[in-house]
Amino acid sequence: MEKHATLQYVLCNQTKGHTYLFKLRQTTKVRRQIERLERTAAAWSDVGAGWQGTEAGLQLPGWTRQRRCVFLRRRADRSAPSPALPASTEFEFVQVLDQDPCYEYIVLVTNTDHPLAALARLYRERADCENVFDEIKNQWGWAGFVTQDLRRCRILARLIALLYNWWNIFTRLAQPDRHLEAVTSRPLLLHAVGRLVNTARRKIVRLTSTHAMADRIQLVLTRIGEFFNRRMAIAEQLTQEAVWAIILSVAFRVWLKGKALHPIAEGNQTLLALTS
Repeated sequence: MEKHATLQYVLCNQTKGHTYLFKLRQTTKVRRQIERLERTAAAWSDVGAGWQGTEAGLQLPGWTRQRRCVFLRRRADRSAPSPALPASTEFEFVQVLDQDPCYEYIVLVTNTDHPLAALARLYRERADCENVFDEIKNQWGWAGFVTQDLRRCRILARLIALLYNWWNIFTRLAQPDRHLEAVTSRPLLLHAVGRLVNTARRKIVRLTSTHAMADRIQLVLTRIGEFFNRRMAIAEQLTQEAVWAIILSVAFRVWLKGKALHPIAEGNQTLLALTS
C-alpha cells in the first residue's frame, strides 16, 4: 500500500516539479494494453540486458489524464522450473502471459523524456539498490530495533552497516568478480570447527570446515591469509589510509579495472582516489 500511495502522491503533485519512474502493478487494464500491443505488432526495440521495450499512453482509474507508460518484455523459458519464491515476490517484478512466444513483462510509468533504453537501465539500477537494502534488512538485522531511543538506534544501524561493508570487502577478496550475499557467504566462509594447539611456545588455531566445498574454501582462505600477511610485513611503513587503499584496490579490482587507489589529503579528511 505504501508504494502505491507514494505513486498517487507524486502523480497528484506533478505540478510542483517532481519527476518520477515507477513500476505499475499489472492490473486488468494494464494486461489488456499489453495484449493490445502484442496483437497490433507494436515496434519493440532493444533496451539492453535481454529486454525489449515500447511505449504507449495509458490512463488508469484515479489518474486525471493519460501518462507515458513504458512496456518492457523479455523471453521466458516455459520449460525452466520457476524458483521457489513467495507469490508476492513473483508478482512484484514480472508477470508472464499465456502466449507463444512466452514473454515476461515489466510496465513503468514516468513523466520524463528519457529514451526507452535509459529508462530500462534506470529501473534496473534502482532494483539493484533495493536488493542491497533487502539484504541488509533480512540477512543482517537492519529491519528495526526494539527501542524508542534514537541514539541507540543510530549506533546499532551504523555498527550493522560497518560490519556489512567489512564483510563485503572480505568476500570480494575471496570472489572478486561477483557479490556474495551473507545468506550463502557466511556458511561458506565462517562455519568451521576451531581447535587451539599449543606447540613450541606458539598458539595455532586449526580450523576444520564441515562444508561440502571445504577444499575450495581452504584455498580461498589461504590466499586471503597470504595477502594480509604480506600487507602486515610492510604495514609499519605505510599510513592507515595507504593500507586501506591497497586492500580496496585488490578487493574491487574488477570494478576498478586494474587501477589502484591512493590516499589524498583534502582539508582535515583523507580520501581515496584512482591513480591516473
